[in-house]
Amino acid sequence: MITKFFKKIEKNKLTISVLLILLIISAIAHGYNMFHFPYFEDDEGTYMSQAWSFITSGQLAPYTYWYDHAPLGWIFISFWVKLVGGFFTFGTSIQTGRVFMLMLHLLSTLFLYIIAKRLSKSTVVASIATLIFSISPLAIYFQRRVLLDNIMTFWVLLTLLVLTVKKLKLRHIYVGAITMGVACLTKENAIFFIPGFIVLIAQRSHNYHRSFAIVKWLTVVVLFIAMYIVYALMKGEFFPVGSLLGGTSPHVSLWTTIQFQVSRSGGSIFDFKHSLFWLNMRIWLAGDKLLILGGMVSTLFIGLISIKKKLYIPYVLFSLFLSYYLTHGVVNDFYIIPLIPFFTLLIGLSMFEIGNFFQRIFKNHSVYFITSFVFILLVGTYYAKYGYQSRGFNIYSSDQTIAQIEALTWIRTNIPTNSIFSMDNYGYVDLHSLQNPSKLAYPYAEYYWKIDEDPEIKYGILDNNPASINVLAITPQADVDGIKSGALPILSTVINHSAPIKTFWSAGWGVTLWQPRYPNQILSITWNSYKNNFISKNGRTLDPANKNNTTSEAQAYLLLRAVWENDKTQFETSWTWTKKSTQLSNHLFGWEWINNKNSLVDGGTASDADEDIALSLAMAAKKWNNSAYLNESKDIIQAIWDNEVKLQNGKPYLVAGNWAKNRNNVIIDPSYLAPYEYRVFAQIDPKHQWMKLVDSSYEVFNGCSSSVLDKEMSVNLVPDWCAITATGKFTTSTEPNLTSTSYSFDAFRSTWRIALDYEWNKELRAKKFLENSTFIRNQWKQKGKILVGYTHDGKPWENYESAVAYGANIGNFVVTDPETANVIYQKELLNKFYENSKSAYWEDPNNYYTQNWAWFGTALYSNNLPNFW
Repeated sequence: MITKFFKKIEKNKLTISVLLILLIISAIAHGYNMFHFPYFEDDEGTYMSQAWSFITSGQLAPYTYWYDHAPLGWIFISFWVKLVGGFFTFGTSIQTGRVFMLMLHLLSTLFLYIIAKRLSKSTVVASIATLIFSISPLAIYFQRRVLLDNIMTFWVLLTLLVLTVKKLKLRHIYVGAITMGVACLTKENAIFFIPGFIVLIAQRSHNYHRSFAIVKWLTVVVLFIAMYIVYALMKGEFFPVGSLLGGTSPHVSLWTTIQFQVSRSGGSIFDFKHSLFWLNMRIWLAGDKLLILGGMVSTLFIGLISIKKKLYIPYVLFSLFLSYYLTHGVVNDFYIIPLIPFFTLLIGLSMFEIGNFFQRIFKNHSVYFITSFVFILLVGTYYAKYGYQSRGFNIYSSDQTIAQIEALTWIRTNIPTNSIFSMDNYGYVDLHSLQNPSKLAYPYAEYYWKIDEDPEIKYGILDNNPASINVLAITPQADVDGIKSGALPILSTVINHSAPIKTFWSAGWGVTLWQPRYPNQILSITWNSYKNNFISKNGRTLDPANKNNTTSEAQAYLLLRAVWENDKTQFETSWTWTKKSTQLSNHLFGWEWINNKNSLVDGGTASDADEDIALSLAMAAKKWNNSAYLNESKDIIQAIWDNEVKLQNGKPYLVAGNWAKNRNNVIIDPSYLAPYEYRVFAQIDPKHQWMKLVDSSYEVFNGCSSSVLDKEMSVNLVPDWCAITATGKFTTSTEPNLTSTSYSFDAFRSTWRIALDYEWNKELRAKKFLENSTFIRNQWKQKGKILVGYTHDGKPWENYESAVAYGANIGNFVVTDPETANVIYQKELLNKFYENSKSAYWEDPNNYYTQNWAWFGTALYSNNLPNFW
């Protein structure tokens, strides 16, 4: 027996040598750089995660299993994992899976060679088919990946190997039926090979048991497939909810999944621009024109040959039926995988038949070898030129996965393990398993599709609240699937309220880590950061750009934000310092406290600070039930009227400070006017005519904006400063250093104050003013940006953008164009927000003014400025 075995080896030494060379070529072509190219696809992660679930919990999937694919494929992966000692034996979980794909590919290569040799009786044909199968860049691209199609193709080729033995017996029929049943339970599209196998069995079976062989083979295959149906029936998950046998309790349904899969459409094959088939065809042709065009032409050619040469019919049917499948329904690019070996086989047979044709014509046996040599030379030249390229990258040197691996490492180092985050499934096992090299598990790292579509995740973990998600790991695939397509509303919602925190990128693929930044989250974290970086322990605001001096304006902003943030401790601390260090005997507040002198040096007041402090005290009194705050607010309100309100022609106007009351003209900074505050003051201090101050405020807004002032024309922008003469004319201010009529760092606060009056009180004059204030909206519409300032006649004051300007100007859009307000928030305010281990800030971490007005703008946009009064 042993002697006979070695004699057989000796006889087939050449064939074995050729086969070994081909297997070595195949191993190198597929194995070299397979850990680095192509990128880890989310389907690979899905099948590895399902294998992990099967091993660790006995479940078919870590999420609700909805019968999207039969499970034998990932069960085989789980056996492989057990065999090699774990998911991380060869690196990441997918890298371990790719080694399994390499083993299956080498076996498939062996099977293909033997099948081709049996069919053609030619080593050359078998070598050509095997070589193209091994070195095609399209084949390598897909066959490296952990995909069910690769496992299914292995079982289909094994079935073909069994059924093409020299003498087909019933035991071969049974074994072939079992392997085919396994193929169908690995990937359902294996059923498209069944017609070809029936013809093959009919051709190769003995006459006296042909019908019996076909029926037995088909029966065993169907029984295998039926096991899947029986499983669903036993689980009570075959019939749909609401059907006669499905009951009313919510559950997944195999029948519903079948209906869904059948109903999916990839578009008409005659729609050359939009159908999925033609989209994939362009991808396949770009991957390997020789394989795709050669395979198509060879199918037709061998189909014609098979009219006389019947033994080719099954192989033509394999190609035709699977090609038919690829033209219908929702088909992914990697669905071409099981067709690849049959295309290569038919290409080899075509070469064989062409060689034989010329040999018969020239009646010279050497012509066959010349034809074969020319064919091999052409194929070799083609692959030498194009065989190392795939989708614009070198399959043997490009590293697309390093970015994905680095992203996993960064997550383990920087993201808390209890975080809920959306991710591409490529890292599922690596983050969920405690067996990974870092020994860290992330139980709430969820596949982005499941966040939207699996009720256990959507409602059980997230409570249908996008704000529950802490981090997003977005790959280009997730971007296309869930964001650009709009198919996943939760993911789209979160990304629209997120900012990128880290990007890993290599060879056209990578991962961007995003941190959700909903406005209320940003308001809270920037408030805490602001306290740490701009507020002293005694409650004083420090201005780093101004020698850490403090203005009454800064304290007013601090107190308002403390109330809106419900920070009672900070409010009390800062109010105590403000009252002790800057409040004057008349209850108003000196404008500037000098740090190096540790004292107040400017007793002049700024009326905006005084009124904002009064409002903060009034709201604090209501929010925290503190009557002392209300009494102090009332004293300030009385002092504002007495010292900062000037009567001109019988009308009250808020002037810029106590120093301006005795000027001949009414000196006004329009951004100080706060009609929403005067309505509150009218309730606290009914003996003064605060509602008339509301009226005069809108008179000033309109008059100062529409007047030409010091220019030849006006574009209806509120100026930094203006004045009203004794005759009621709006004019420029003549106060030294207070003459600017530009719309800039002072003036654009008016927009915010007017918008807040509308938001709190639905003041129609506010809405009308903002609707008529078209210049800023037109700038955005026409140029896609808003500069930090403009002259009164609409020329750029400074040619740069700033978060402070967007924070103040967003009020115009909040009232008149909420959709654009959202765009501006996402594109400008959110993109100018930064966070690191020390602080969270907008644009310039040392600019206290920017931090305040970006905060106020964000709060106004997100409706986070409640009127506690």
